[in-house]
Amino acid sequence: MIRSIARFVIPTISVALATLGGITVANAAPEEGWIRLAHLSPDTPKVDVYVSSFGNDDDPTVLRSVGYGMFSPYQRVPAGSYTIAMRLEGAPATEPAVLSTTVKINADSAATVAGMGQNSELELVTLTDDLQPPGTNKSKVRVIHAALTAPVVNTVELAGSPVATDLSFAQFTDYDAVAAGNTTVEVDAGSATAEQPLDLSAGATYTVVVRDLETGLGVLPIQDFAAANQIPTGGVDAGLGGTTGAAKGVMLTHRNL
Repeated sequence: MIRSIARFVIPTISVALATLGGITVANAAPEEGWIRLAHLSPDTPKVDVYVSSFGNDDDPTVLRSVGYGMFSPYQRVPAGSYTIAMRLEGAPATEPAVLSTTVKINADSAATVAGMGQNSELELVTLTDDLQPPGTNKSKVRVIHAALTAPVVNTVELAGSPVATDLSFAQFTDYDAVAAGNTTVEVDAGSATAEQPLDLSAGATYTVVVRDLETGLGVLPIQDFAAANQIPTGGVDAGLGGTTGAAKGVMLTHRNL
């Protein structure tokens, strides 16, 4: 199923990410969840993002120089509501935020909060990340279309099987179970195409982002969860390929939320 941002959005202008430690679901306390952030708006400049538990804005986690194509590892947080406030890159903390919003994280759940769309119509989207294992010798994959140069992606295929069709800019799919193993992500957007090798681990889940590169269309594979629901500590398990240099980490001033 294709998901449009219109169903999930909180009106906003941009969003960001952190570089934070990973944990396993098995070790989580009953009233904890996980949050991850991403910047997927091609024409939105870098921002600094302040993340704090609701009502505790004086002690935020600060995410510096967040740019397009960045994902964070997950942060384990107590279940509850969190404020995300954004300022232009380098702006002092005393300056009013460009915008702020509140995101609710439920117990034993995970979410990715992503800035998506064009800068003029930017929205903050909360995507529910799947914690359920995909089955024996299977992986799960979802696709996000974040390439402004391709209004519609005709197909995204893994090993010749489609996992997304007719996906418009700023739309995303549900997770789809596919066979684990070495494969290739193939993107057909009519006049533009892209390919990316991907090693799908059995029991793991992935997000595949169709994105803009200076050289054209690109593919950014991000591992969401590893086998046995282990949350990765950072990096892209399959390698960045053509996106190398675009998904670097960010400077972080961190406290425990």
